[in-house]
Amino acid sequence: MIYSLVALISEKSFWIWLILLSLLFFGVFFCNSFFSSTLISFFFSTLFTFFSIVFSASGILCLASLFFSFSLSFSFSLFFFLSLILSFSFSFASLFFLSRSRR
Repeated sequence: MIYSLVALISEKSFWIWLILLSLLFFGVFFCNSFFSSTLISFFFSTLFTFFSIVFSASGILCLASLFFSFSLSFSFSLFFFLSLILSFSFSFASLFFLSRSRR
């Protein structure tokens, strides 16, 4: 367990994912604070979730980005549920392609 955690942190994709995750939180905070528009926060949430999944190289990071996508929008609206559906789709598609490429 500890060895896999050290190997995960030493991966280049981990740092790319970490940078994208910090951009994600900044984007959501910026949109909700200054614009308070669910459409803009939906755009940022799906964009950063997509890029964090594309650039991550392990399934753990894909599941982590799926977990963080639950806190992307602070209002329960149609765009929030669309963002969750897109996040689920991106996560499962990336996990499928990762499992196929490792074989």
